[in-house]
Amino acid sequence: MLLLVTFLPVILAQLDDLAAICNPLMETCAPNPALSGVLSTDFTQGESTYWTVYSGPPLTFGVEGATFTASQNNSNQIMASISYVMFGRVEVVMKRSLGTGIVASLNFQSDAGDEISFTWHGAERVVRLSWLGLGIQLVPGRESNVTDGTMVFNTYTVDWTPKQTQWTINGAIVRTVTRADDVPSNTRYPQTPMSIKMGIWNIGDYEDPATAAWGGGPIDWSCGPYNISAKSITLMDYSSGQAYRYSDQTGRLESIVSLGGSINGSFNIASPASPVAISSMFTSSLMSTPTSGTASSSIAEVANASQGLTIAAKAGIGVGAGLAGLILLSTAFAIWKKKRSIQTRKIDLHRLSAGLLMQQEPGVAVD
Repeated sequence: MLLLVTFLPVILAQLDDLAAICNPLMETCAPNPALSGVLSTDFTQGESTYWTVYSGPPLTFGVEGATFTASQNNSNQIMASISYVMFGRVEVVMKRSLGTGIVASLNFQSDAGDEISFTWHGAERVVRLSWLGLGIQLVPGRESNVTDGTMVFNTYTVDWTPKQTQWTINGAIVRTVTRADDVPSNTRYPQTPMSIKMGIWNIGDYEDPATAAWGGGPIDWSCGPYNISAKSITLMDYSSGQAYRYSDQTGRLESIVSLGGSINGSFNIASPASPVAISSMFTSSLMSTPTSGTASSSIAEVANASQGLTIAAKAGIGVGAGLAGLILLSTAFAIWKKKRSIQTRKIDLHRLSAGLLMQQEPGVAVD
């Protein structure tokens, strides 16, 4: 056990290069662990192991939930779900403070560059409603603004299905985009597995003038620090299974395979597996490479057997497997978290760079 713990950082370091370059549009990547259920997190009760902060210092928790803080000593603070959804719904109760140069966002984001987001820029009293397909930058029709309250809690919801995506604020639908709006090829509508990310950035302090301008300009730290607070997040997966795998490099819906479940077949368990169980599922998924949308029998049997187990029971099974098993699961989970964080940072940087270039894609409808 001592040797394994001692060499774990070395193992992670050796995986950095592999994790950093994995792009499902260019190569074969590990499957994305599936939520396959409903996850409701009340951050007023403290930190949750189903979410990880992969950039910046730890979040603070209190009566207003999880608080993200932008300060001169911290360029960004980002939290992500540890599992993915393949079509689904996210609902966040949050508030933000105004601050020139401060950018905050809530978004679905996939390893292939698909994205659906709420974004708040600096001192603007609006929220931007955006979507991207396979990393193609915002064009007319892919972003719209609506008036947004500040310094008060609002409920922000994104409902994403194969046919349409809706943005909702406090129960009122403020934007709807359908797959048919993505003309002429219907290849850019978001259709790959996505995790949920939420964060805050000091964009106005970036050295690059174009980046700083995109964020709203220089930050007045005498009025800071600037915060966003999330009381709660409810996340629902409209698909089921243990993991979602890209069967080819097209980034098309038809290429996504559910291991142990079905795409857009609704969830089949009442709540997500524990973080340790997710690690076990993810490891099992790597061992199975079915060639069609139907999972192998071993994966299906594991999924069916887990139906009647509670989260506590699943965790108990892991404990009962022995100390060696726990160490291996912990190692797999740590490797997976490291891989996810590196990939996500690269996607975030790519997206920001593309945003500054403002590339145009011909033929996209304006709504």
